Amino acid sequence: MLFSEQAKKYGVWLHCGSIYEKAPGDDHPYNCTMVINPSGKLVARYRKAHPFDVVIADGSSVRESDRISPGNELVTMDTGEVGHLGLSICYDMRFGEMYAL
Repeated sequence: MLFSEQAKKYGVWLHCGSIYEKAPGDDHPYNCTMVINPSGKLVARYRKAHPFDVVIADGSSVRESDRISPGNELVTMDTGEVGHLGLSICYDMRFGEMYAL
């Protein structure tokens, strides 16, 4: 609600960064990003598709997939004045096929 109010107050497109969203029926949230238009309406929501999992040379690891649920949908949107945008989060950028639409 705060983001919608600010987008409307300033008349701007607002990209809300990375926000955890409760995943129905799952203990792990989605890592999602949202876009709100200048009238305060949520016009796009993207859920990160590729969790970052890595084993480092010293044997330690990072497993984002142990903490978040992956999304399964590519999201694009047309803003009109700003152009047509595709949404992604962080590690998703390493998967170029997402951008071949």
